[in-house]
Amino acid sequence: MKALLLVVLLPGLALADLRPRKGATKRGDVSYWVERRGTGEVPYASDEIKYRFDVYWNHVAPAEHTEQDTLRPSQLFPSDWRGDLREMRVGERRYVWGRTQNGNRCDHFGCSDGPEPYTAVLEVLSVTPHHDALPGRMRIAAHPLRVVDGDVEAPLPSGPVQHIEQIKIVGDVVEVHVKSAPYGMRVETFPLVELRARLAHARGVRAIRALDLDGATEHLDQALSIDPDLDEARAHRAAIAGTTDDLALLAKKSPVWLAWFARTDPFAKPLTKQLPAALPGGKLGTPDQFAVYVEPTNRWIGVPVVPGYNGETMRIFDRATGALVTNIPLDKRGIRALVTLGFRDAAATLLRNEKDLQTARIDALAIARWRRDSYSDVSVTRLPTL
Repeated sequence: MKALLLVVLLPGLALADLRPRKGATKRGDVSYWVERRGTGEVPYASDEIKYRFDVYWNHVAPAEHTEQDTLRPSQLFPSDWRGDLREMRVGERRYVWGRTQNGNRCDHFGCSDGPEPYTAVLEVLSVTPHHDALPGRMRIAAHPLRVVDGDVEAPLPSGPVQHIEQIKIVGDVVEVHVKSAPYGMRVETFPLVELRARLAHARGVRAIRALDLDGATEHLDQALSIDPDLDEARAHRAAIAGTTDDLALLAKKSPVWLAWFARTDPFAKPLTKQLPAALPGGKLGTPDQFAVYVEPTNRWIGVPVVPGYNGETMRIFDRATGALVTNIPLDKRGIRALVTLGFRDAAATLLRNEKDLQTARIDALAIARWRRDSYSDVSVTRLPTL
């Protein structure tokens, strides 16, 4: 008696689909093929996408994972299976092939098998806009928060960002409404001139990397003509052109940042030979979870953020005003830069010491550190004078 083989195929999915189709585009370790093109523009990072997502492991039917949900492109990290949604238009349907760990074969003891081939089918059902259009091709993206113009992108100074909720233009300022667990919602603001300057600076860095110093100088000059306060562009121009005026201005305005940047940025290292000698008394060791650090000039204080959402950092504040000056990562090079500037533990007056909130005082500054879940943050405010 002959055996009867019955094969059931899902609509639009054949056995051959478990391997990349002919003509599929390869991108790193995955391949994709567009079955149906969409319409309209690619969603902004803040737009709300309604999508359908099916995953098939090693066989045709049924799908071992199916979801139909909504999200914002800024919620997608580079390694996310649904990452293609960032570049898909309404109505587009595409196949993605790759290899990864099948979570269905894992439990709290581990996984029974290694990475397996999979086929994913993605479809954009609708897009709800939550953005004002920025000039030209300019866009805001996340992870890290950055401004993008075509193939050029520049990071933006920001705290931790989980995803972008909305992008608004108010006058000449771009408001980026972000959510950042565990801190909740906040608004990051960037003047349009700063965004243009940072993109010009990014083009300058690209030219430095290509050893096109004339082109780099042109882009850096442009960045500083747009925004004279862009310290990164001024430091890079000082490094490649030897402009002593730029270095003197940075040394006066942002000495802590300059000491760190010159020691950590590969294109600013020539500046280290022109920096002042190390100041005495610097000692950090392993920063405590709550401490205050001072330095010999009495211009700055440092307060560590340990643990931090984006890694451990030292927040540098102006000792006279309490204004935030910069953030220095507490890695080996960051600690070395702070020690060079003479930062050491200060005898701050501890006012409150509880599990989730600690406060201290130094001079006329009130310092608070709070902790939520496994993250912490600090703030400094100037006390009113009587």
